[in-house]
Amino acid sequence: LGDVYKRQPQYNQLRIKIAGICREWLSLTDLSRYDLVGFSICFSQSLPSLYFSREIKKIYPDVPIVYGGSSCSGDIGPSLLHNFSEVDYVVDGEGEEALRRLCAFLAGQAAGLPEKVHSRCDTARTEGPAPLAQLNTLPYPDYSHFFKEMRRVFPTQTFIPELPIEFSRGCWWNKCTFCNLNLQWQGYRAKTAQRLTSEVTHLSQLHECLSFIFTDNALPPGEADIFFTTIIDKKVDLNFFAEIRAVSNPDTLQRYYQGGLRTVQVGVEALSSSLLKKMVKGTRAIENI
Repeated sequence: LGDVYKRQPQYNQLRIKIAGICREWLSLTDLSRYDLVGFSICFSQSLPSLYFSREIKKIYPDVPIVYGGSSCSGDIGPSLLHNFSEVDYVVDGEGEEALRRLCAFLAGQAAGLPEKVHSRCDTARTEGPAPLAQLNTLPYPDYSHFFKEMRRVFPTQTFIPELPIEFSRGCWWNKCTFCNLNLQWQGYRAKTAQRLTSEVTHLSQLHECLSFIFTDNALPPGEADIFFTTIIDKKVDLNFFAEIRAVSNPDTLQRYYQGGLRTVQVGVEALSSSLLKKMVKGTRAIENI
């Protein structure tokens, strides 16, 4: 263990290296050309985002910074504004329409901020945007800028991408007493299997990519069955990662596997049926096993 420990980077070494990388990136990027800089925050991204925001403000104090994501929902968003001067705006909840309205406000095209956008300036607010009723109406995600940047920074290195895709928002079960992953969503919604099949086909052809990661908290059971069955019929060697609830039907798991679902993260939480019942998990120990 002593030899392993010696080979691991030490905290101060990592801190100095990360600080150097951040300074180098900022020296190569003119953020004064932008009207807004955004950070999408989930899980352990809060502290890195706050650090990098502070570094940005040292050089570009007048460039507004907005935070959004699941780690900004509820009371956390206003507390970030109150405690960290480098944050100017926080989007609470779904971001597409709220972010569009914030951009319109900053461009002088809107009288006030939408209700779901918190501001350090306490600007007058207008009615907040309603959640998207139909995820099918969203445009396909565009990762062209990401691939362009990868080719510029790593022109000689082989790169096999895994693209994030979204099947649903929220959780169709949404009863677990311990879970706070769905605070930013209002109601559970899912794309149709037909729409997602079209989206995956488009992305795989555009970016020459076969590997995808579902961002869902849990795949929608009915539409997921149709989707993976459709992928089987297409006979394309796609590879998916997804979070799923414990599925005890071997036929369903086999169909998902044949449709390309090769890696899963299962919310097990416990191997005690009595504890699972208290959690309102909706599964028993034997199903988790």
